Amino acid sequence: CSMSPYMLPAFMMGLREGGVLEDYIKVGSEKVYIEWYNPITDGESKSGGTPTNFDVAVDITMRETNRSIGFVGFDGRCAQISNLARSMNMLLVSSQCDVEVGEASYPAPSVIQMQVTEIEKQRALASLLLSNGWDQVGIVHAETSLSNQVFQRESLISVLSDAGIKINSVAYCKFKDQNDMKYSQMVMDTVYKSRIIIILASLDIAKAIVDKMYLMGVLMSGDYFVIN
Repeated sequence: CSMSPYMLPAFMMGLREGGVLEDYIKVGSEKVYIEWYNPITDGESKSGGTPTNFDVAVDITMRETNRSIGFVGFDGRCAQISNLARSMNMLLVSSQCDVEVGEASYPAPSVIQMQVTEIEKQRALASLLLSNGWDQVGIVHAETSLSNQVFQRESLISVLSDAGIKINSVAYCKFKDQNDMKYSQMVMDTVYKSRIIIILASLDIAKAIVDKMYLMGVLMSGDYFVIN
């Protein structure tokens, strides 16, 4: 079940390439049937409007016959649906969610997100640092307007620390307080403590911070490595 015009055909093609020729998967002696849903045409909204993904999930979950064992799809907003799947002990496989399902505050062995999560990116970063022999870093974080900024920073610190990487400095500023002076101050607070610098920021703000480093001569010395 997906709002995307690409996900269902791609999933179906994957099943066909994997040897599924009918609308079911054989698990041992049991047949697990596959049903296709389009939230726009197949769901029922209690309000009478266009059905949402959650409407479809509830309809499927509450059926008295032909009970489903799980969902594939529901990309986009799926915090409610992941909670529903966990409470009913059902599998949920989603291409991407607006929450870090399967990680962080939504740990669930029966919930899988195919898109790489932020924590998985952070673990990959830790592996990259250690493969180069870099076990000390500094972090510069220009918060965006999103609500997950403290979690993003603290989870990065936690992942790196668990990997044995020392955090020499953490310089950050809130979204409402950002200006050129703040960027310069964060750079100053970091470059004298760390040669490996991780920038957490949107692309345009990261560019502004790197420009400050360039003007200070940091990027010309060859002594620093900057990761955004």
